[in-house]
Amino acid sequence: MIVRHDEAFPKTIFYCNGIARFASTSTCTPFTAHSTFIAHSTCLILSICLFAAYASNSTNTSWGQESPNRPYGMSGIAQSPDIRWIESLIDDGFSKFALDACESRLKLHSQDSDPYAQWLMLAMHAQTAMELETFDFSGEPRGLDAIRKGIEERTQSTRGTPREYWVRWKAGWCQWLIQQRALGSYMAVPTREPLKEWVIASIRQSLDAVEQLQLDTRKLATGSGKSITNDQKLDLQGRLALLQADLLYQRAQCYPPMSDDRSAAAAEMLRSLDQALGKLPADWIHRPSLAIARIRGQILLGQYDDAISSANKLWESLHAESDTRATSLQYEGALAVVGARASRLKGQSDAFLAWIERGGGPMASPELAMEQFAADLDRGGDQAAEKALEWKRAVGKRFGPYWEQRLDAMLVSNNSATQRNSKVPSLEILRIEIRQLLNAKRFEEAIEKLRQAEIAAAQLQAEEEALAFGMQVAAVHDSQGQRDQAAKAFFEAALHYPGQPKAAAASLMGAWLIRPNIDANVEPSSKNRSLYRERLLATALKWPTTDAAKQAVDWFERDCLSQDTIAPNLQLWTERTAATKKTSSSIGRYLLGMCVKNDAWVEPLSKLHVDLDESLKSLRGSLVDTYSEVDRDRLRTWIATTEFDLRWSTLAVDGDSSTWLGNLSRLVSGGTSGTPITDDMLRESLSNWQDDPLARLGILWFACESRASAMLSRSTAPSEQEYRQFDALQRILKGERDLDSAYPLGPAIEGTLRRSMRFYEMLASGIGGDWSGILKQLEQERDANKKSAWWLYRSARVLQSIEPQRQEAIPWYRLLASGFPAGSEAWLEARARTAQTLRWSGDSKGADQLRDLVFATYPAAEPKWRTRFEAK
Repeated sequence: MIVRHDEAFPKTIFYCNGIARFASTSTCTPFTAHSTFIAHSTCLILSICLFAAYASNSTNTSWGQESPNRPYGMSGIAQSPDIRWIESLIDDGFSKFALDACESRLKLHSQDSDPYAQWLMLAMHAQTAMELETFDFSGEPRGLDAIRKGIEERTQSTRGTPREYWVRWKAGWCQWLIQQRALGSYMAVPTREPLKEWVIASIRQSLDAVEQLQLDTRKLATGSGKSITNDQKLDLQGRLALLQADLLYQRAQCYPPMSDDRSAAAAEMLRSLDQALGKLPADWIHRPSLAIARIRGQILLGQYDDAISSANKLWESLHAESDTRATSLQYEGALAVVGARASRLKGQSDAFLAWIERGGGPMASPELAMEQFAADLDRGGDQAAEKALEWKRAVGKRFGPYWEQRLDAMLVSNNSATQRNSKVPSLEILRIEIRQLLNAKRFEEAIEKLRQAEIAAAQLQAEEEALAFGMQVAAVHDSQGQRDQAAKAFFEAALHYPGQPKAAAASLMGAWLIRPNIDANVEPSSKNRSLYRERLLATALKWPTTDAAKQAVDWFERDCLSQDTIAPNLQLWTERTAATKKTSSSIGRYLLGMCVKNDAWVEPLSKLHVDLDESLKSLRGSLVDTYSEVDRDRLRTWIATTEFDLRWSTLAVDGDSSTWLGNLSRLVSGGTSGTPITDDMLRESLSNWQDDPLARLGILWFACESRASAMLSRSTAPSEQEYRQFDALQRILKGERDLDSAYPLGPAIEGTLRRSMRFYEMLASGIGGDWSGILKQLEQERDANKKSAWWLYRSARVLQSIEPQRQEAIPWYRLLASGFPAGSEAWLEARARTAQTLRWSGDSKGADQLRDLVFATYPAAEPKWRTRFEAK
């Protein structure tokens, strides 16, 4: 319950008097003449500043809503006007000044004194209000925990003192205030589900703390000679009961009307109130507060007749007291609210108007204004809608934006009925208000209005407009430099309305805005990079045929490949192939992955090879499933030429060096001509990938690798024509990578590619049978890369293919085998190549002996490796 003390006084006079009291009150340590002069001078300046601030602020911010009584249970500790002055400053948005005033007073008293406890409680109130004034309720609610913690820490200074229990009660009250502000923000914008969940959890903690304090309070010793009187203890117990009831009322408001959860909380609230009313004496001064709280509980349970009867009886009893006016003023405002609400919900319009009048009119408090607004909406019709909208604006002007937002939420919740009854379209009204707020640069309020407009549009199934409102929210965040919040708003809007034409672009924006936050050195598992990739994937797969999806794929690939994580990229193309039924670009990525895999056996496993086999297998399956039954066998035949181990297979490029590329080109284009592609037509064969440099790179790399393997897999030297064809092919690859660096490959992929290109260049220089140059270059690379098994293996392969130097390959293969665990794939590869070299040299017996020795020692290797140990 809010008790307003300042309505009858001009605010500037009230502030001046309050500041003067702060400087001269008798409860303070006397100032010297000099400090008194400074204090009064400061008071005058602050009074002028406060008057200017108030004059420029047309809204009255109210932090409470049907709150527990704020007067303090230790009468006489501080002057009542001082309390009224501090609380008025807080109510009118000057919490920082109020806190400074309280902190100054705290310095004048010892921590075990009653005045210290009193000013500490006021400081806790001011600190809570100050932090709530600047808190962004549209963001993460976890920051509210820090406010709670700050209040709890302030209670430590009075632990062990007689007033510890009152300070703990005040901490609970401040936590109630935090929860009430959060709950109100949720009720104003019901899409803030995390905020509601935080409130529910916080209420649970607060209730536990209140119950513990109630137990501790019962043990307080009172009476003659004690620092705590019986009346003070009784008053504290009553306030704790009221706080407990208000917390339960908060919990009930978190749930939909007439729901089981709301009814359960309301029933518990009534039980606790009945117990408290039964224990407290009939003449307890704040007993009406408990009675009013009980009426609120009855309304929550739908017991409108009982609530109306209780409200009428309480009103009569208040005005039957001897000091009628003094007694009733403290409670009649809150009582009028619950009486009006019960009457409105019961449909008793005359009783409703009577209660509004009893409360001082609909503008006497924001709660009565809300009841008047609800009544206008209930009546229906165009005239009622116009009146409700006018009333809403007046409430916002009188009580501030928070209360107007509450009315906005009520208006949006009635939107469907508004449209059915041909009332004024709320969407159009919201658009006007949004434009006004943006023009006034009131951006936070504009965001709240946009959220409400989005909800209203969605309820009307106007998804295109709802998406537009959601994107405007993101744009406003971005204009304020809040890129992360803008990105989240764009992405969520796209997911909420995926069928709209602009949804894909909005989703892409949700990724693009967080792109600058990604450090090139951060691992893929980092929060920003993971979120960036997640949103790009969603864009690429949810809207696969859009331009936004193509851009998302490009960004996703760049990020994956620059970080040397190729498997996630292949997985993207697996899903994209299934979604688009197009294979051209997917084939290029598949071949790029095969080239990376081909070197994995002789290199230490790294993140480049993680999940690579599984990703390649998935992409192969997706490629096959994409084709019709007629073309599927043709694709399987072609893929079979890529699935064999390139170190042993010659299926890919037997015959003309361009045949493999020609078959691939015809496969993608659907052609059937068997005419081989000549050397001069190699570039033309890549025409299907003219706008896809990464696909061209994968195709050319695989073509060079498979052709190089074929050239080194025969015991006879390649012909001059084969050399020339291979030279032309490797030059095209080199030109592609040197001239088109559109894709920033990571150091591992780039290193593997450049190393392979260097080897292809060496191999192509063997035209005319001049191997001396190649052998010299290989020796230089081995010397420069002494720990590289890759260059050792390639050197041995070249020596093996040159008949005069063939025997020299055997020591290199043995050296290679010595660097790997016996029985491993690399060890078996080196031993199999040794056997092959012996066969090419005419020593079949020695090759058979080596084969038999290996399989006798490692029989598990035989099924896979026998054909290789017997290869000729």
